[in-house]
Amino acid sequence: MKKILVFAVVVLLIILVFSWWNKSPEATWQGSYYKHGQQENEVYGPIFTNFDGCRAWALGKIVYDDDTANCSKNCHDALGDGTPVCEEVVRNWAPLPGSYTFDNYKE
Repeated sequence: MKKILVFAVVVLLIILVFSWWNKSPEATWQGSYYKHGQQENEVYGPIFTNFDGCRAWALGKIVYDDDTANCSKNCHDALGDGTPVCEEVVRNWAPLPGSYTFDNYKE
C-alpha cells in the first residue's frame, strides 16, 4: 500500500513539473493611439494579457474619423535605440494587403 502511495505521489510530481516546464509565457499586448493618425500624437496604453482588452482600449480612444490605433504583441527593445520590435502588430486600418486589422485578427 505504501509503495503505491509513493508511486502515485512521484507520478503526480512528475506531471506537475512537466506541465510547469512546458508552460508558454503569457502574451502581453500594448495599445497605441494616434490622434489624427499622426505619430507625434502617439499615446501608449496599459499592458494587457489579451488582444480583446487592448482592442477595447484602443477603440475607446478613437474620437475623430482620421484617428488610428494599434495593438502590439510581446514587444521588446531589441535594437537598443528605443525602437520596439514586436511579434505582431494589429491595426484598426489595413496598411498592407492581407495585414491584420481589428476586425480580422483571431488570437
